[in-house]
Amino acid sequence: MGRTSWRTLLITNAEMADLLTLLHAAGMPNAHHGAHLFVFPMPHERGGRLRYDAKSRRWQVSPGHESHPAYGVTWVGAAAMAAWQGTRLPTRAEALEACADVPPTNCDYAVGDARPVVEHDPAPGQVHLVGNLQQAS
Repeated sequence: MGRTSWRTLLITNAEMADLLTLLHAAGMPNAHHGAHLFVFPMPHERGGRLRYDAKSRRWQVSPGHESHPAYGVTWVGAAAMAAWQGTRLPTRAEALEACADVPPTNCDYAVGDARPVVEHDPAPGQVHLVGNLQQAS
């Protein structure tokens, strides 16, 4: 069995809004019976950056946050974005194997941090352990 090839793929709010708009137009809205499928929308005043505008039938990004990382993305949303980018999310076993002897890098984000997506790829042998996805234990 070959080794998994890893790459860092940080997704901006603008990219996520484009995908959400395409999914909605294809008949796959973000909510189903009250459950958020792709992202957890939140009012801008509470830190939210993505919202659906029913009038234009498009997902919108709060001005000035287009190049910032998308957050509040569900596992399904991350999997959909990965598929749209021609890749997939790692399995739990792949992630554990890749991180077994790798020191954490780029893990000094504070809660509420919002910076544009401009980070470089990790050095060879390192895995970006934070990305856009938060995982609750």
